Amino acid sequence: MKPSREYASTIMNAIWTGEPSVVYGNVRNDNLIDNLPQGCCVEVACLVDANGIQPTKVGALPAHLAALMQTNINVQTLLTQAILTENRDYVYYATMMDPHTAAVLGIEEIYALVDDLIASHGDWLPAGCTVNPLMPPGATNPAVPVTLYQTLKEALATATWTL
Repeated sequence: MKPSREYASTIMNAIWTGEPSVVYGNVRNDNLIDNLPQGCCVEVACLVDANGIQPTKVGALPAHLAALMQTNINVQTLLTQAILTENRDYVYYATMMDPHTAAVLGIEEIYALVDDLIASHGDWLPAGCTVNPLMPPGATNPAVPVTLYQTLKEALATATWTL
């Protein structure tokens, strides 16, 4: 039988036998990457042996890489807030902050996408995330996306930009 390429068998073997192995694992950022938020999930090299899984301290990443990673961390943070506060607005905000989604969809389309996903999969979410407090019951076309879009458009049009 060929050995699996999954990490589970490698990790179990290293812990059981004490034979060191290196895997790349998703772990909590506890002073591992200096310029990413503490507590976020990071993927780093981990030494695995009889002492368990020991993540490797990376230090500071180049600024452009940390900035790129932060865009994903922002989405994860907002989704976490949605669950903890049971506030659907954070789901909208997180989806708007997602780099791929924001590159492909406009704000109205993002609201519609989130509403469709929650309508289809809302049973898996806390109750507060499935109710849109800004849309009256029975409404099919909420004014919120247009209002938010208009507010952002007006703010950008009147903003003074300095470099």
